[in-house]
Amino acid sequence: HRTVITIKNTYVAETVITPIYNIQQEKQGYLLMLLDVTEKAQQEKEKEQTIALLSTPILKIWDSVLAIPLIGNLTNDRADKLLETILKKCVEERAEYFLLDLSSLSKIDESSGYHINKIGQSLKLIGTECFVVGVSPSLASSISKSDFKWKTYLHVQQAIKEIMTRKGVEFSSIEEPSNK
Repeated sequence: HRTVITIKNTYVAETVITPIYNIQQEKQGYLLMLLDVTEKAQQEKEKEQTIALLSTPILKIWDSVLAIPLIGNLTNDRADKLLETILKKCVEERAEYFLLDLSSLSKIDESSGYHINKIGQSLKLIGTECFVVGVSPSLASSISKSDFKWKTYLHVQQAIKEIMTRKGVEFSSIEEPSNK
C-alpha cells in the first residue's frame, strides 16, 4: 500500500507498507518505509501555482478596461479562482469594463456558461460591465441553445470601439498619404 502523508505541516513523506510472509505464506508482519518527498511536493505546488497564474492573464487594454482570454476547460475550481482573480483585479484597477475573450472556445456547455454568467453578474455587482468577445458563429450557435443574456461581440475591436464611444472618444479613418 502507498500513500502520501504530511508530518507537522512541514514534511511530506510517501509511505510504502509491504506485508512480510513466512515460507508457509502466513503474514508475519509489515515493512514500513517512509520516503522524504518534501522537495518534490514543494516543486509540484510551485508548478501548480505557476500554471494557475499563467492560465489567468488579465490584460490592461486601456484606462479602466481589462480583459482575459479564456483558454481550456472551465472546471469549478478553475472558475472559482478565475472569478476571485478577476474581481480582485477589477477592484484594484477600478475597471469600468471587462472583456471576457472566448475566441479560443468552439462551444460552451451548461457548466461553462453558468460560470461565465456568474463572472458577468459578479462584475455587475462591483460596477464593472462585462462584454463577452470573440464569439464565433459556432460559439454563437452553442450559446443560443442556452438562456444566457450576454452582451456579445464577434471581435474585441467592436467592444473596444463601443467602450471608447461611451467614453466620448471619437474615431476617424486614417487616410493614406497621396503621392505627389
